[in-house]
Amino acid sequence: MQDLVGHEESSADQYGLHEDRKMTWEEDVNARFRAIEADPTVLIVGGGQAGLMSAARLRRLGIRALVIEKNARVGDSWRHRYPNLTLHTPAYQSSMLYSPYPTTFPNYIPKGQLANFLDSYAVHQELCIWLSSSIASTPAYNSSSARWTVEVQHRDRKVFVNPKYLILATGSGSPRIPTWNGMDEFQGALYHSDFHKDAEQFRGKRVVVVGAGNASADICQDFVAHGATEVTMVQRSATCVMSSTTAEKTYLKVPFPHSTPIEELDFRNNSMPKAFFLQLKISGGTQHAKMLDKELHDGLRKVGFNLTWELSPGSGEVGLEGFVFSRQASGTMLDIGCGKLIVEGRVKAGLIKQGRDISYFDKDGITFEDGSKLSADVIVLATGNEPIMKTARALLSNDITDLLSPDVWGLDPEGELNQIYRPSGHPALWFASGPFGISRFFSKHLGLQILAKELGIA
Repeated sequence: MQDLVGHEESSADQYGLHEDRKMTWEEDVNARFRAIEADPTVLIVGGGQAGLMSAARLRRLGIRALVIEKNARVGDSWRHRYPNLTLHTPAYQSSMLYSPYPTTFPNYIPKGQLANFLDSYAVHQELCIWLSSSIASTPAYNSSSARWTVEVQHRDRKVFVNPKYLILATGSGSPRIPTWNGMDEFQGALYHSDFHKDAEQFRGKRVVVVGAGNASADICQDFVAHGATEVTMVQRSATCVMSSTTAEKTYLKVPFPHSTPIEELDFRNNSMPKAFFLQLKISGGTQHAKMLDKELHDGLRKVGFNLTWELSPGSGEVGLEGFVFSRQASGTMLDIGCGKLIVEGRVKAGLIKQGRDISYFDKDGITFEDGSKLSADVIVLATGNEPIMKTARALLSNDITDLLSPDVWGLDPEGELNQIYRPSGHPALWFASGPFGISRFFSKHLGLQILAKELGIA
């Protein structure tokens, strides 16, 4: 479905002025913001790419959407991440709704440049956003009035808003921090990868990074570049590894040629049912990608790095795309250079501890279940983030969350994404999440569903 007839997305005014020419552009925007703040139809919690694109889509559909963002600036959710982070997908494939990146941007955009673009995007799309704002108490839903009551901590004051619909666009969840005996005894630096800021301060130190996914790979590269004496990656389970060059050839660059409008490409690339798409991967697509990365994979195996392309043993090689759809890319490494460091021994060969879990910490390192030990001055836990549903349960009451599927993200029995941009089980609650391409495309589905409810046809 592209549109509801008679309620198509609005386009920009030809002359950039209010239709009766009695208002300037600034006056028009300010009046619209006052109307949104007084009576938002939709409250969006979270101002990352998913929340911003949902708000932009709703605005074009004529639906009043207020975004609340906990950070002080739009883009801070990217701006405050580890220094050497870049997008792992090309700029064109990762473009924002209605607003492609400048052609002067690099193909893999650094996080600071991306953060600044998101900040400008909110301005250019005329989105109504309350910064330094968060939900202050458990929202309540009144089924009689079909309205939420939401208390918002907006900077230094509390405000009640009564939207019809609530969209949670809160990102990937809080840091997942496992607990092991003795962690409080470790005398070095110990922190989660979400809080990695400065590798330079650990120049000359021995570093252990627990985890073998994208964040671990980036952080290992950062420590190597800044002169850590020894960098060790602790691989606790097998990883699905694909080089960025192979990713571009197989499922990023080829399906997204710059000569074709991104809206058309989104439609094409989402027209195939995901379950069928993954069957094609199992039937030979993944094998083709593995052949392109044979040299990298052979080198990783030689130093003991454990590889997989299956979500579970014997389930079929779905490859990187299967991990994206089913696990939001958890357990994958889209390699942009760390693989070479591992093969060369700069992320120490022979010290990749795969398949042997940590037993306990002591004052100067980690001991594994097999009795082997790693001494360290710094330990970084690149152990991922909690599920989106855990965030939802922290925000909402049990009578709301009990109506929902236990999973947000992953594939349902029909091969569709669980709860994302689709009915959640509660008539006025929605989830928006995911990479740029998914957020861009499915924001239309979300917007049309809410519009249909507003028109009384759903």
